[in-house]
Amino acid sequence: MGLFVKKDKKYNDNINIQRKALFEVEDPELAELALAGLDCDQLPNARGDFGNFFRNPIITNGIQGTLIYLSKLIVARTKTGIIFHRLGSIKNSLTNVGSIDIYEIMDETGTHWDILFVDMFHPRRTNLTPNGYYLKDYDHDLGDSNKSFGTVRTCDNFPYRIVSSLIASGNSRYAIVEEILKNLDDSGVILTPPEDHRKKVEAIKQILEQQAKDND
Repeated sequence: MGLFVKKDKKYNDNINIQRKALFEVEDPELAELALAGLDCDQLPNARGDFGNFFRNPIITNGIQGTLIYLSKLIVARTKTGIIFHRLGSIKNSLTNVGSIDIYEIMDETGTHWDILFVDMFHPRRTNLTPNGYYLKDYDHDLGDSNKSFGTVRTCDNFPYRIVSSLIASGNSRYAIVEEILKNLDDSGVILTPPEDHRKKVEAIKQILEQQAKDND
């Protein structure tokens, strides 16, 4: 799907439901900041590849909104969902509100690895996806809910310790992820990221460490 949205497709709850959800499930301060954000699919001053660059982040609405969006994201090549954790956050220089969250992801086949940037300080979720992904169609009977295989926490030694991270964050779908990883292991899949991905993660960790030192 990339940056194109089919006009006859619906991917998310309507704006009123998403606004209401912010008040119901998020910290009040976060909810206020998100409701004051832009009602948009992409930031007007963005540049670079959507979702894969910090100056063009994925737009979501709060922590739960982020988890919902990522749970609906499908890798086009493998037609599978993603397992993820948050590497950390950096200053949002685009809106000067909140921060940009950085997520490391792996698909359910263990063959697709990526880094995604998310700005969760907006009233609704974008209908756009990064190149190479698409969103699940909206479920008119059930609406949107968090069915993610990931966490907003940082998981050391990802993805091997992701199950314990999911349990710690209260994600009830940890058993499904555990089964996915077991099946990959039984199939002989070695969950080692490509070298270029590993270098990106290391570079991001260095930036986060320097940011932490500067804030001390």
